[in-house]
Amino acid sequence: MEVVEASDALSSLPAELLALVAEELDAPCLGRFAAACAACLAAAQSELRAALLEMVLLCLEPGEGPFSNALVASPHFFLPDDLVDLPEGAFYGNTALTELMVPAGVTTMPANACCGCSNLVKLALPAALNTIDDEALAECSSLTELTLPAALTSLGSNSLLGASSLRELILPAALSTIGCGCFMSCSALVEITLPDALTSLAGATFKCNYHIEHRGPRAVASRADP
Repeated sequence: MEVVEASDALSSLPAELLALVAEELDAPCLGRFAAACAACLAAAQSELRAALLEMVLLCLEPGEGPFSNALVASPHFFLPDDLVDLPEGAFYGNTALTELMVPAGVTTMPANACCGCSNLVKLALPAALNTIDDEALAECSSLTELTLPAALTSLGSNSLLGASSLRELILPAALSTIGCGCFMSCSALVEITLPDALTSLAGATFKCNYHIEHRGPRAVASRADP
């Protein structure tokens, strides 16, 4: 058993470090040395994750954000599972963000939440989300696909403006409001079906997107688009 444990510990250490001590230690001592180093490394990583979480929680306080590129670029970066309120502009202009899973308790993507996250490729929205606020996902130019939750009722003004790589978007049946310029400059979109529940479609929703064919209810209660 000792040989197996030593082998596992040794494999976790850099070859350069092993070369420095291999000539001075026999196999059992080298195994114990490796195990001690691995334990220290695990403790250091635990401390690092705790410190990172403290930084994340600080940035989630009102007025303390947005998250920096350096913080988001950490391989251990994540949003807390119990997060309920994502602050406005949390990831504003963050070019290090490539993937984001929004916690299950979040019901609103606030204004400018991911605005300008030009390298964001994958975004997972929670089932409980009912609102995507103004410019929340504007200029997310690398986002190629997006699944909108069934609970979504409102897309704010310019909420998807400039999402130029988004090729397909299915609007949920419960969606009742689409804000001004919502799909402006979404140049890869070719068709959008407007849901029957839609009661408000603001002006310039499809501006600069004359190639988009939009289908749906014949009459919308408040529709300003030509």
